[in-house]
Amino acid sequence: MKNALLKRLPLAACLMLGLSACPSNDNTTDPSPSASAEVSTTPTAASTAVHSSAKPSIKPVTGVKRGIFIMGEGLQVFKACGSKDEVWVNDTAGKDLESRYKALKLMELEPVYVELTGEIKPTGKVEGFAADYKQSLHVSKLNILRAWTSDGRCFPTDFVATGTQPDWTLQVLNSGDVFFKSYEGEFPVVETLGYSAPKQEGNRWRYEFRFRTPDEAVMEAEFSEEDCTHAGKPYRYAAKLLFRGSTYNGCASKL
Repeated sequence: MKNALLKRLPLAACLMLGLSACPSNDNTTDPSPSASAEVSTTPTAASTAVHSSAKPSIKPVTGVKRGIFIMGEGLQVFKACGSKDEVWVNDTAGKDLESRYKALKLMELEPVYVELTGEIKPTGKVEGFAADYKQSLHVSKLNILRAWTSDGRCFPTDFVATGTQPDWTLQVLNSGDVFFKSYEGEFPVVETLGYSAPKQEGNRWRYEFRFRTPDEAVMEAEFSEEDCTHAGKPYRYAAKLLFRGSTYNGCASKL
């Protein structure tokens, strides 16, 4: 399963964070009052059918950035709080991002929360995955890097769910991304799917999450308002997922 995921990386690098559905924004505002700067964004390569070698005229923006950082094989991208777009990351701070990310012993493509100082610049003429991004973030200082579970402040969240047999977690970002992590088999799995609004029937919410790549797999998720207990902790909602032929049962919180 991991090999199949890595084979999709070149396309996922363009689409994994919801770019195909993102509107064009000249400025993305970090909603947190602790941030001292805003991240300026432009439409990414995923919004066009053909990549152009001409880069737009983008005024560099320097300051503190808060958001999600994701790293994989040959891939490192950042998405600011409140934004639907992402930028390529150049770690100019002595590979501090890479070393601290790996120190958490995460799986590839697993998101982490970061607060860092850097400058947004036009990507310029580059090769590889970076060529799919019109902007790049040059990191001069890494302030915070920690395992990420949305609390609704950085990105609005519908549900955060967890379960066992196997151990799994699901984070549903409203109008954004859906992060699924599961420890099963020889290779643990991290998947990023696109958000779609639920169908609500009384105290039940039913979702269908799909990839923004040619992968046709669908995750069916149902959350129901009923008492649930996981690892000795009470939850208000029960969760059930159907994905790739497997059923995952657990509990959830609604933020």
